[in-house]
Amino acid sequence: MAERLLPDYGLTPDGVLPLTPKVTMVIDGLKPRFVDAEGRTLKDLPDDADEDLRELKQKKATLAREVAARLEMRMTTCERMSLQHFTEVYVMHGLARQLANGVLWSTYSPTGEPRERFTLDQMPVLDDDTRLGVVHPLELTAADRARWGKHFTRQPIEQLDRTVFSFEDASAFEGALNALVDRTANTGSLIGLENRRWSRGDPIGLGCYVDVARQAQGIDVRVSFEPGIYLGAPEQNPQQRIAETQVSIGAWSLQTAVLVSEIVRDVRSTLVDA
Repeated sequence: MAERLLPDYGLTPDGVLPLTPKVTMVIDGLKPRFVDAEGRTLKDLPDDADEDLRELKQKKATLAREVAARLEMRMTTCERMSLQHFTEVYVMHGLARQLANGVLWSTYSPTGEPRERFTLDQMPVLDDDTRLGVVHPLELTAADRARWGKHFTRQPIEQLDRTVFSFEDASAFEGALNALVDRTANTGSLIGLENRRWSRGDPIGLGCYVDVARQAQGIDVRVSFEPGIYLGAPEQNPQQRIAETQVSIGAWSLQTAVLVSEIVRDVRSTLVDA
């Protein structure tokens, strides 16, 4: 998995670089910086920093965004991980840990129900067979969100302050999507849904496609639009009218509620007048 390929550049889990005098990388939200032993921000690394650390200096912002994107994807798709993966990829990694410490985590039952919530700086004792994941705000009450929000000054992803859409059942979700028919969407934003695990429909002619789809855990959603997007010239039609939405959902669960909330959020994010 790509998460395991992230280099650590010799940083300790606390973000300390292999340099003397002590230099630490800290990340505020999504803004990495280097500080000295007194906490003062450094404009540059010491002269004895090797090529790897020079590379870290150049790439640190990009790497932070990549880790944050993976955390958000885990949250929005209800992807759980083993304790070993969690420890190796997030707890013991000098860069990833700082971003992971800015989000709320939970342990989950084998059926996906949340159990114990925690932050990395207040981790409980975890069993070897524990499944872990990033908490989605739909798993929390308003009071929980406010209480946990006091633990964070700035989060690397939209988590506790994320806009969510709550539906009691598939019919309510389908109605929310149908309400977007005849709204206008930006072509570029529809293309961007591919970064959020949507797939484009099959071309209908001359490399033009007229729908996008999202499948996940028993959910199948298709959004059709017109006049369509030409693969070789998407700028030809900069805006699209949402023409139809189609929904198929299996059993309803907490994971389903999270996924459909994110689907509505994704579609609404493409609207010109969102």
